[in-house]
Amino acid sequence: KQWYQRRVRGRIATASFDSTTCIWEYTEGEWDLAATLEGHENEVKGVAWSRDGDYLASCSRDKSVWVWEVVEVDYECASVLQVHTQDVKKVVWHPTDPLLFSTSY
Repeated sequence: KQWYQRRVRGRIATASFDSTTCIWEYTEGEWDLAATLEGHENEVKGVAWSRDGDYLASCSRDKSVWVWEVVEVDYECASVLQVHTQDVKKVVWHPTDPLLFSTSY
């Protein structure tokens, strides 16, 4: 697993070679696995929380970007973007606006 980005509401998201994204929550002095998000068909290259923590984006070698909506303690797929022709290497949310950027090569 690859640790990535900042903590959001006591949570960390990780990108993995097994095509999953895992959500870890910090409770009682330990990091516990809270959710495993599945959907990508290949290695997840990166994850990024939206500024408000209501959305999580993941990108993959399968050329897709998934946007997950945080609904209380669950994660629901809000959108799957398939506009890239190559592996998607990184996703980043705009720091003030609800915009998502992705890059591939």
